Order: sequence, then C-alpha cells, then structure tokens
Amino acid sequence: MRNILKVSTILAILTLSMFSCELPLNNDEPNADYQIKGMVTDSVTGNVLPGIRVILECPEQAGNCDTIFTDSKGKYDFSFNNYPFDVPVFKIKIDDVDGAENKGDFASRSIEVQITNTDWVDDGDDYNYYGKAVKTVDVKLKAKVF
Repeated sequence: MRNILKVSTILAILTLSMFSCELPLNNDEPNADYQIKGMVTDSVTGNVLPGIRVILECPEQAGNCDTIFTDSKGKYDFSFNNYPFDVPVFKIKIDDVDGAENKGDFASRSIEVQITNTDWVDDGDDYNYYGKAVKTVDVKLKAKVF
C-alpha cells in the first residue's frame, strides 16, 4: 500500500510539473526570455477593460500555460523563460468572464502572437541564452451579439 502511495505521489508531482510555462532550465539548455504585454479595450468606445481574463498558451504544451487578468488600466503582462524556437509562436485567449461588470459583455478572442526579429531587445550570449523578446499586443474586444 505504501509503494502505491509513493508511486501515486511521484506521478502526481510529475504531471503537475508538466503544466508550468516556466520550464526548469539549467545552464546547459538553450533558453530565452519572453514578454508578451498589451492593453484590452472596447472596440467601439476605446474604453479600457479591467478584469478581462488573458490566457497564454505555450507551443510545447497542449493547454494553458498561464492565466492573468487585466488590471484597472486594462493592461496585462506575461514574462517567462522558455526554450527558444526558430519562429516562436504563442497564443493568447481573451475572455470576458464577469459579463457586464466591466463596462459591457464582450466576445472572446484568440490571437496568435509571433515573435519576429524586431521583437528581440537583447541578443543574449554566445552560449545558450538566446536573449529577450518583448511583444506588445493590444486587443480590441467587440460586444457579444445575442
């Protein structure tokens, strides 16, 4: 019985560790820093939208990587370290989960975020650190149509 409990605990820990966007990297593994940030506004009025859920999905995982909410100024900001990709592509999903509480009831959007050469603000080193990329993605949400 104890062996089953030990194996179950180890499997649970390994499973949970697979769902973290921040990969455990050591100095021998290639890595890069990424920042994806922006502002969410109403597409008609231009008003900022606080309390909007923004989900970052990482390319190497099937599922959510991180979830945050826009602040009082409608801003969101993801900063993370990940493996470098030839063409880094991430996906963000924007959801209005509180309905009319934040100045309206808005439709969800999914956006593909591609890191391009102009997004790299740090070239890294000559070893395994590929540098830092910063991408600003402002999002305009449309009202839900009922």
